[in-house]
Amino acid sequence: MPKIETVNWIPSPGTPGRRVYADQRAAQEVFNDLEAHLRSIGYLPDDYFNFDCYGNWANGREFPEDGWLTSQVDYGGSEGIYLDVALEYDEKGQHKCEHFATGKTLGESGSDMDRMHLIASAITKAFNEDGLHARYVMMGGGAPAPEGITVNLSPEERRVAAEGLAWLRDSLVPEHQDYALASQLLNRIGGEGYGQAQDLYTRSGEDTVQSADVQGEDEEPGFGMGGMA
Repeated sequence: MPKIETVNWIPSPGTPGRRVYADQRAAQEVFNDLEAHLRSIGYLPDDYFNFDCYGNWANGREFPEDGWLTSQVDYGGSEGIYLDVALEYDEKGQHKCEHFATGKTLGESGSDMDRMHLIASAITKAFNEDGLHARYVMMGGGAPAPEGITVNLSPEERRVAAEGLAWLRDSLVPEHQDYALASQLLNRIGGEGYGQAQDLYTRSGEDTVQSADVQGEDEEPGFGMGGMA
């Protein structure tokens, strides 16, 4: 996704294909784009994510030209985990930090805390990334180095991912290069021992089927596995 812009651009009157600065976007518009971006990647806080419509940035006030957003995550005083987003900028030689938005999740587990920090990271990246980050542009036309990713899965997403990985791993022979990777991912997604538990379950199931098939060969027609109604 292209980074979220805090300014408006217009076509250059004298240079086709070039844009020039017009003015600053309204802070509310910037928030709307941020909210849509977080929703598109599944990173909206599950309770709410609200713009501070009663603060200094309401009523069409423009996002400051040198402004940037910072986020802080912490447990609430009575419940849940909060994500406080502030807008920082400099004005007439003074640094200012003013409230911009608030997100909240009712969960209080370690996973909930991790997810809120990932959302804070996603907010920062939404304003600073545009494909390959400008700080790490490769010289000489070289391709960027592969990067790992950090994701937070909902229980349903975790279930689907685990089932898919279990199917993949069980379709491979143990000597295949992806077998160990699939087992490793299963352990990380399902918790310690998940892959091992799945191995035991799969082997147990295969043994049961093989045993039943063999037994069925010796049984009378109608009483073996293949003849049961």
